[in-house]
Amino acid sequence: MMTWAAGNLGNSKLSLQEMPDASKYLHEALKLAKKLRDPIEEGRACSNLGNLHHQQKEFEPALRLFKKACQIAIDTKDNTGQLRACGNIGNVHMNYNQPAMAKDWYNI
Repeated sequence: MMTWAAGNLGNSKLSLQEMPDASKYLHEALKLAKKLRDPIEEGRACSNLGNLHHQQKEFEPALRLFKKACQIAIDTKDNTGQLRACGNIGNVHMNYNQPAMAKDWYNI
């Protein structure tokens, strides 16, 4: 529950473009998920942190976090999380002007 709350607070700050606070709460959500050994929440936290980096045009860290979220989703059979992560990976490839690679991720 605490992981979920920290993640939601971080996402709220992200939507308000309050990046330092968003980063603080999203990192806290990831830390809590790892501490609680909750892989589903860890995957969500990675996706949320990836979104933070993506919005700041920091594509390499975003890609790394989205790929980690995707692997966690595969490992935990979280289909929704996997689809979300794959779409986000595709979005990063579009930012790199790699539409063919993006399409591959969108079609997973």
